[in-house]
Amino acid sequence: MRYDEFGLIVELHGRAFHDTPAAYDADADRELTERAVGGVASLRITYGQVFRTTCRTAGWIATILQRLGWERTLRPCPRCPPRLSDAGCSRVA
Repeated sequence: MRYDEFGLIVELHGRAFHDTPAAYDADADRELTERAVGGVASLRITYGQVFRTTCRTAGWIATILQRLGWERTLRPCPRCPPRLSDAGCSRVA
């Protein structure tokens, strides 16, 4: 997912496309080029973060985007514990 206005790419990082040293290096080269040429930073997240700790991961990504100037608010996810600050869970409103 590209957030061009905030200079951030969130990339799902997994074995399907990074299972060899050459593939891993190619991905690292692409990331380095994006940063050097376009000033864009890549944030790599894993399948476990997406499917096992979904809300916490979304909350951290939202926190990073807010530090980059994103002005949206967060709202609780209906699946998460009531105390979001303890769980690190939030969703985008």
